[in-house]
Amino acid sequence: MNAFPEQEESLRALWERLLGSPVVEKSNFFLCGGDSLAGALLLEQIHAHFSVRLNLIVLYRYPTFGQFAAYLAAELNQRPAN
Repeated sequence: MNAFPEQEESLRALWERLLGSPVVEKSNFFLCGGDSLAGALLLEQIHAHFSVRLNLIVLYRYPTFGQFAAYLAAELNQRPAN
């Protein structure tokens, strides 16, 4: 998600607030203490912040911060400009 540094930092802040610890590129959501309920909360926060709805399966497919951030960047990049 490096092409969108502000969005990446916003996403990092959401992860860190929810997990209660610093997050780096290779941080795995589930190994850092996240579970399906925390994942659902994260996705609701992402929807509120980025106006994009993601399915919980996305977090299971892309569990590290770097993978998830890249996926989110691609999703945001595909949205039509307003």
